[in-house]
Amino acid sequence: MVGFPFEVEIKINKKLGVVVLQADETIETELRKIMPLHCDIFHSRIASDSKVTPETLKKMIKDLPVAISLFPSEIKFDLIAYACTSGATIIGPNRVRNIINGTYKGTKVTDPISAVCDALKVLNARRVGFVSPYV
Repeated sequence: MVGFPFEVEIKINKKLGVVVLQADETIETELRKIMPLHCDIFHSRIASDSKVTPETLKKMIKDLPVAISLFPSEIKFDLIAYACTSGATIIGPNRVRNIINGTYKGTKVTDPISAVCDALKVLNARRVGFVSPYV
């Protein structure tokens, strides 16, 4: 028997969990195109109403823990993202983080509105215009 020298590649992938709206048809494909190959992406869906109102968005408060519980329980996530700008704005980024950290304690959490606010701080933006298709 002949031995073949080889090196074992240590694979250190980041683990990203993404809570996606039930109605979203694009985020998985778009996210995969911009994320580095060494990032493993896990998706879960959250129920979303066809009408976007503060009341329907607030419903996601009770549905978010259910969506979080559908991730594989053995995964240690580096970050979990809640991919709903309107929902995060109405529910509040702190509450979203607290809900997610209720299951994944200490895991970093992000959402679109927090990401925008962080980017504006980095850019030192002082005057910001905001356009939305919602009331």
